[in-house]
Amino acid sequence: MFDALDETLKRLLIQEIPVRKNEIDIVFDQPNSEWSARVSKPTLNVYLYEISENRSLRGSEQMIKHQLPDGNVEIRRNPVRVDLNYLVTAWSKNEQDQHHLLGLTLMALLRNPFLPPDLYT
Repeated sequence: MFDALDETLKRLLIQEIPVRKNEIDIVFDQPNSEWSARVSKPTLNVYLYEISENRSLRGSEQMIKHQLPDGNVEIRRNPVRVDLNYLVTAWSKNEQDQHHLLGLTLMALLRNPFLPPDLYT
């Protein structure tokens, strides 16, 4: 499930960040010292660091009842809504390049407050 979301986010960022193909890497790794030592070109790291239930979007009813055309009643649990929090960092030998890449990323995400359905896997 999270792999599919990572791929969708990556496609969005590749589509929206105006850089030449293969000029930057976009990865979803834990940004520790071992990882950073292996970075060889400008890299945008999008690390999922927290998953929590969004209680403000929780429905008041635990179950959903829906009458089917044949008269039977279908009972299902309400969907659980979750918030996924990412740490977005840019890595480059040049600090200005890092800030530039972060700025481009921020603009791309602000232009797309929701993931466009055409990018879903």
